Amino acid sequence: LELGWVQPLDKILPIRGFGINETATFITQRASGDGLNGFIALGVPNRTNNLSVYYDNHGYSARLSHTFSKGSQTATANQNGITNAALFSNDYKQLDFSSSIDLAEVLDKDGWPTLSFDIVNLNNDSRKGYFQFGNAPFTQYSPGRTYSLGLRAKF
Repeated sequence: LELGWVQPLDKILPIRGFGINETATFITQRASGDGLNGFIALGVPNRTNNLSVYYDNHGYSARLSHTFSKGSQTATANQNGITNAALFSNDYKQLDFSSSIDLAEVLDKDGWPTLSFDIVNLNNDSRKGYFQFGNAPFTQYSPGRTYSLGLRAKF
């Protein structure tokens, strides 16, 4: 089941261009097939959520987005020679920021470029995984924050 909602806030706020975008996904898997545990889609969380707050008007754009993924099974049992030990991922949350200024629209100059500035993983979260039990860590990926400054022009 996936639910989505896009809500411009122009009728509520005195400044035009603000809004909210929300998406939630709920998945229920049932093991089936041959074998002891049957088959499931690995790495597919049973719950995800995306929430964005945005402003987009008069050549200015900014978006703050939060993504959540519930931990899930990522590999079947018998990993690394440990009987019945499957691999799982922990819950993951990420906050991103993106913005741009369309100089052609803001300065009323034809052919001027658009400046952009983005930050990925603003909250500096790490992806973690574990063997069968939460106190048996297996992996950790900590990419840190990524900053990006861009200039887009038409020739």
